[in-house]
Amino acid sequence: TGRVAIVSGGNRGLGLEKAETLAEAGAAVYCLDLPAAPGDEWEVTRDYVARLGIQTARLEYASVDVTDQRAVWNVAEQIGEKEKGIDVCIAAAGILQGFDCLDYPAEEFRKVMDVNTNGVLFTAQAAGRQMARFGKSGSIILIASMSGSITNRVCTSRSRTNSDEAVGRCESSGFCW
Repeated sequence: TGRVAIVSGGNRGLGLEKAETLAEAGAAVYCLDLPAAPGDEWEVTRDYVARLGIQTARLEYASVDVTDQRAVWNVAEQIGEKEKGIDVCIAAAGILQGFDCLDYPAEEFRKVMDVNTNGVLFTAQAAGRQMARFGKSGSIILIASMSGSITNRVCTSRSRTNSDEAVGRCESSGFCW
């Protein structure tokens, strides 16, 4: 309880599930995602967290493009300033697109790689910068699917498997921490 977390991809899906779990443990959780306003699923989850009656638990929402390094850093800095630090980061933003490997448009491939790989780095950096700024250690968790570490013949998105592999390599090498 009393921890502060940021979760990218926190508007829905896996990111929102992780945010909910942190809030159930008593954290103030900032869900970072691209839409200007949170969706219905996020609002239902926010209301659920409020009904838990845990004094320190809450969900907040911030719109940010995880591919914009400075924007992610700025949002995390604002959160750090308000909360006097960030204790937990879950970098879960990710997209999936299905194109035939032989006809995959380059721009679409780059978009997936940018969100799923660069977005993870920028989110982790943002949290790490606030941990260093406030002299706090914490946890930085990078999310990627199993497709980055196994041969997943069902998954037809080569960009997704490549980005998952990149995140896995970053995680195992420890990035810069």
